[in-house]
Amino acid sequence: MPSFVPRENPTRKKEQLLDRSEELRLAILHGKPKHTIKNLAEKYRNANLSLIKARQHYHIDMEFQNKPSGINITKLNEEKLIWKQKSLDEIIAEFNSGKN
Repeated sequence: MPSFVPRENPTRKKEQLLDRSEELRLAILHGKPKHTIKNLAEKYRNANLSLIKARQHYHIDMEFQNKPSGINITKLNEEKLIWKQKSLDEIIAEFNSGKN
């Protein structure tokens, strides 16, 4: 069994996003200092962007192999732009309201 996950699916990036989400949720729940929460929110945003990039690379790999990927690249680009423009306070507010 290989020690790395094949590029067929961005599974590792999904797991990283879940880990970052849980870290941020717990920090907010336990009332950690504001700078710690902002740091974790930045890591969460970066994990989200990393997952989007992994999905884009998966789409490119599938195109190269002439296989349908089922991914809308325009939607991914829009989602990437949204996450780049989203402020840390907006991310924290979403976690406080329970959207994530």
